[in-house]
Amino acid sequence: MCLLKTIFNVLLVVVLILAHSMVQAGSNEEEIRAQAEQFLIKEVAWFQQEIIYGSQTDIRLRQASLPLIEAVGIWDNQGHLAFPDQESAPHIYDVAITHNLSRLQTLRRAAQPNAWEAFDIEVDSILFCSNSLSSVCLLINSEELAKGLNVSKPQLVEALFQPIDSPAFSLDNLWIVVAGLLLPFAYVKYFKTSESQENKKDTSHIFLLGDMEVDPKRMAISREGFTASIGSRDLKLLRCFHEHPDEVISKDRLYNAGWGRDFIPNSRSLEQHIMTLRKKIDPDRNRRSLIETVHGQGYRYPLNQI
Repeated sequence: MCLLKTIFNVLLVVVLILAHSMVQAGSNEEEIRAQAEQFLIKEVAWFQQEIIYGSQTDIRLRQASLPLIEAVGIWDNQGHLAFPDQESAPHIYDVAITHNLSRLQTLRRAAQPNAWEAFDIEVDSILFCSNSLSSVCLLINSEELAKGLNVSKPQLVEALFQPIDSPAFSLDNLWIVVAGLLLPFAYVKYFKTSESQENKKDTSHIFLLGDMEVDPKRMAISREGFTASIGSRDLKLLRCFHEHPDEVISKDRLYNAGWGRDFIPNSRSLEQHIMTLRKKIDPDRNRRSLIETVHGQGYRYPLNQI
């Protein structure tokens, strides 16, 4: 009986800790969402003023100077698209807007006053629409936004796209928590006998680029005493370089490897991503280069760095 009471008390304490952690997590997500909106509202206000008092050239220069913003759409108070100007020659930055007008119209109408939507499956880009004097929709680079908020990309995505009114912890699911806590007791013997096997690390999936280890399962790189996280697109590009050592890989091939064949190439997208990837694999800029620029042709992973 004493043993049962002890187990019950332990379970109760653990459940209370879990409940507090889940509630706290929900609070943190709301805070990240609010910070993200405040962060972008400043840019929205600038574009709203510029469409009234400035020029489309100034808007495009602003867009080109910010890695955070991949595309901009601005509607006047009558609901007409004011930027980009559809009567002017098309620009590569405008493709995401002009090819998704119906989707953007729906999102901006739903903005009360702001609305978010994942632009692609991997949430590499995010749509943010805001309504006030005029409607502004921004296509945001999620990695850059997460960096600006000092959070990880997964934290940002969870904060933006988990329903606000969904409970962080429900008593209806308490039995699931209890069952999960009791399950290890039933398998203590099994875990003890197989502990040595569980502790063995399978490193067959890891591949090398020079002196750097790339771990696809952990989505991480390790190099000369430091470890860094990488995104899915980083992994695709690194794998492409690994499979074609000392070979000049064209920008088109790298776009196909990292973005897919359906992506419309943007000269800035690849260059900016390669620049960011180089910072991840050599943040102090004092190590051997693993991604070499071949001007006018593409990029190469040089074998002489191995």
